[in-house]
Amino acid sequence: MAVRARAVVLAADGFAASRDARRALPDARGAFYGGVSTSTGDAITWGVGLGAAVRNMGAFLGHGMVVPGHGTRLNPVLPFLGALLVGTDGRRFADEKAQGYSKLGRLIAARPDGRAVLVWDERMHGIAMRSELMRESAAAGAFSRHDTPAGLAASLGLPPDALAATLGGFRAVSVAQDPRGVDHGPLRFPLYAGRVTHGVLTTQGGLLVDETGRVLHRDGGAIGGLYAGGGSACGVSGPSAEGYSSGNGLLTALGFGWIIGDRLAAPLGPPAA
Repeated sequence: MAVRARAVVLAADGFAASRDARRALPDARGAFYGGVSTSTGDAITWGVGLGAAVRNMGAFLGHGMVVPGHGTRLNPVLPFLGALLVGTDGRRFADEKAQGYSKLGRLIAARPDGRAVLVWDERMHGIAMRSELMRESAAAGAFSRHDTPAGLAASLGLPPDALAATLGGFRAVSVAQDPRGVDHGPLRFPLYAGRVTHGVLTTQGGLLVDETGRVLHRDGGAIGGLYAGGGSACGVSGPSAEGYSSGNGLLTALGFGWIIGDRLAAPLGPPAA
């Protein structure tokens, strides 16, 4: 049965759940997938079949706070509150506050074992626990509380001497409330810690659209009557995970949803009084 329409809007999710399509994401190989099973990229495939152009197909929302073995995530605000990230060798390997959580996933993925440990104190813990994400992690047993450096090292399987040296030389600087940074000094026991790895949540590439949401043909011009938004449309993150910042996905969903809906509703006139 054929169904005719004045316009068609492709507004499905991206393609992060499609193993074949994820071959376009070399930086996400081996990453834990934390999205929904229906993100199979069907709408993008339909658009490409009509000659649509695509862009930034290697871009995705990554995450460096995925807890292996639990399917949960730690609150991504923790690094910006002053938490410490160490490798499984007990040594700090990155400036935690200089990365978005998507790029942080890339840094953890580059570790020889793709694993790290995040450590934070009571001050940070009270703030982080305001998040439902963190409360789910707590219920799953995704992190633990420790009263001594030796206890922390033994529980997480970290070299005690290396960890003690790292803790001794670390100062917790928060940029969450003040981008200039607030120095809170050393981490204070009791400390909390959780193992983390890298993950991918959603893709950020998709069908190329103009400023009104019209899908563009790969030979130039727009495909008549075809629009795209949300995960079906190309986002603004650029070509890789490093360009992602919070809200990029919502921008194409809510932003293009509003623009396309307003454009298509205009010929219908205002609603009846």
